[in-house]
Amino acid sequence: MRTIEIWDDLDARAGRKVPAADTIQFCYGGKWYELDLSADHVIEFGKEMARWTEAAHKPDAPVPDRPAGIKPAPGGQRRAYWLALRTWADQQRLRNKKDPSQPAYMTTTGKMYYPVWLVEQYDAWLADQEEAA
Repeated sequence: MRTIEIWDDLDARAGRKVPAADTIQFCYGGKWYELDLSADHVIEFGKEMARWTEAAHKPDAPVPDRPAGIKPAPGGQRRAYWLALRTWADQQRLRNKKDPSQPAYMTTTGKMYYPVWLVEQYDAWLADQEEAA
């Protein structure tokens, strides 16, 4: 059996390993973001966002649930799915097409991003693994 550990992104930037309790996805400026956060940071994020969401209004046009190409993970296990995808991409040595010094799932500025081609390749690999099992 394999154990997957997910760390709080904010603490990781400060060099600390604190287990993440939840993954928060949000869209700002037309770009989607995802944060793995500890329980304390989830509460802090909610409090910070409340100021903005309480003043916000519903959009006039329909908004997609998730960015194009992003598929929900089987069984709702988003965090485990994205971690497994990153691990697989590293094992395959897949690189960012614009900046080959970065992994395929990182932008040139070092932020997480899952391009459609990467998700499709990983999903195809998963399907092959399931067929072989």
